[in-house]
Amino acid sequence: MDKYVEKYQKIVNDLIKKSFPELKGKRIYVSEASSKVSEKCSAVNYYFIWVSFIKVSQKLRKYSDSELKGILAHELGHGLRFENCNFIGKLWKGFRYMTSRKARTIEENACDKISVERGYGRGLSSVKVKRRKKGKYAKCYMSAEEVRDYAKEIGKW
Repeated sequence: MDKYVEKYQKIVNDLIKKSFPELKGKRIYVSEASSKVSEKCSAVNYYFIWVSFIKVSQKLRKYSDSELKGILAHELGHGLRFENCNFIGKLWKGFRYMTSRKARTIEENACDKISVERGYGRGLSSVKVKRRKKGKYAKCYMSAEEVRDYAKEIGKW
């Protein structure tokens, strides 16, 4: 296993232990994304029925631990929301995410909020300053300012 992947996997395992106990015992694996995927996003979570794969952008190699925790907590938020669905719900959630901008926006905002609520808002906000989303899905995500404001509102800044 490459040193970066080991680092990311350790952060994920630590996040689960400290802040996402609901995911304890779930099979969640981290790897680096291809160059093509790395250009489009910071990280992506491919979740299946019994296992989850988090693909991390190669650009994250230069990010601080705080920023990595913010991103990976967001990705674990997807896993947490996915685990709360039954089998049909999981299929429906995946379908809606891929076909509906509104469903994608709800999902991405909810995962940003989970990251903030679990104490990783500063890192997430910092990443959003560095990597502003572009393209057709840019408005589906909270901005750095929205993350900061939400964190302050709930006393997690």
